[in-house]
Amino acid sequence: LDYSKVDFKKFSPSSLEDINDLNFASLGKNYKKLKWDEIDYSTLNDASKEAIDWAQVDLKKATQSNTFDMAAVDWTELNESKSAAKSYKAIDQNLLNTASIETLSLLKLSHLNKNLISPELLFSETPKIVGDFTNVAGTSTVDNITGVGGEAIFSGDGDDILISKKNATLPTFLSGGDGDDIYKINKGSFAIIYDIGLGEDLLDINSMSGNYESWILDDVQGILISDGTTGALVMNSGEIENVKFGGKTYNIEYDNPPMGYTYSSLSSLESQGVLDLGVIGLNSNQASLDSYINSAQFNNSILI
Repeated sequence: LDYSKVDFKKFSPSSLEDINDLNFASLGKNYKKLKWDEIDYSTLNDASKEAIDWAQVDLKKATQSNTFDMAAVDWTELNESKSAAKSYKAIDQNLLNTASIETLSLLKLSHLNKNLISPELLFSETPKIVGDFTNVAGTSTVDNITGVGGEAIFSGDGDDILISKKNATLPTFLSGGDGDDIYKINKGSFAIIYDIGLGEDLLDINSMSGNYESWILDDVQGILISDGTTGALVMNSGEIENVKFGGKTYNIEYDNPPMGYTYSSLSSLESQGVLDLGVIGLNSNQASLDSYINSAQFNNSILI
């Protein structure tokens, strides 16, 4: 069949006995005319998928086909094209919910409608619970996420920026993996931080007033810093190399930040009324603390 003589405005791909007989590589201007909603995507072979210029495909029409499968798209090719942002508008919640882990890992999240990204979408399997927190998945690459009170943010590897938003009642749990992570504590917020892995990490508590108290906590190998309005509980604080405070950035090992400490434990501070982890369903006994650490490690390891 000489497709140069075919009127693609009238041509129906469903009329072909084998859709792979269509020479996608030579469509040219007919990409806009082809009825992408009438293609049986389940029968496309690898050669056809490779031949299709996905940057020219009308993805809005393609997704109207009952057989459309996101796995058929060359997302690497589409992501690098100028039409990527427009094409991504065709992706709806159902397509995301039914996409494979492999396909989701290829998507460029910045092009997706943020309202379609559910908190657990980017976990490759069911995450473990941390108290009463709502688990929120970042990605295994670079993230910039602002968490609200009651959310547990897991950002995995990459040079991530994790921010706690002002909340008068509930803390935010922030946890990153390998990479140079920044944990920024906004004024009026309380964050529980657990960093995992390698990197040159920064705790930004510049929003905290000079009228603060701090404690070294032996039960979580960490610290608690609070001015009564803004606070940070850092578990395994040895993973944090730098702290920004009072308008200056200090390397904890070499600069000796001007922050006095009192030795204590979470259970002791709870009994004194300094903090209340029960508001988010956390316990301060050692077995529970260990389980939260294990859950954070697991949740960071299953990010797409």
